[in-house]
Amino acid sequence: MAFFIAEGYYYTRDVKKYMKRLLIFAVISYIPYIYYRCGHIFPIELIKSTIIPAVFQRPNLALYTEPSIYLHSLNSVLVIHETSIIFTLFLGLISIYLWDKVNISKWIKALITLGILYLAAFANYHFIIVLLCLILLPKRKTII
Repeated sequence: MAFFIAEGYYYTRDVKKYMKRLLIFAVISYIPYIYYRCGHIFPIELIKSTIIPAVFQRPNLALYTEPSIYLHSLNSVLVIHETSIIFTLFLGLISIYLWDKVNISKWIKALITLGILYLAAFANYHFIIVLLCLILLPKRKTII
């Protein structure tokens, strides 16, 4: 999928429309994805617990791990549910665009990319897809 995002970036006529379509599809697919995984449509959940669970079990019997923060004063765990792969691919496309078209220093690009990688940590496949999008851009437009 990361390869096709990189190829799509290279061959598209209007990158901003491509980003817009990918973001719209990520938003549309978000509701069924979160509802299937969690049973509700909210990305953040507060679970009453005295321990941080490493694995959660939901009504669909799927076992998965989620980023979580233990809130000692509330005796609860704040769980941040991950979004779908489409959002991660969107972040990969933004990072490609950043490194290819935006005229700022490489240090600032690297800091923004670290921020994008942090956002991708809360999405499906985490930051690997974003890095693959940058690496798999055709040799004609190598970024890294």
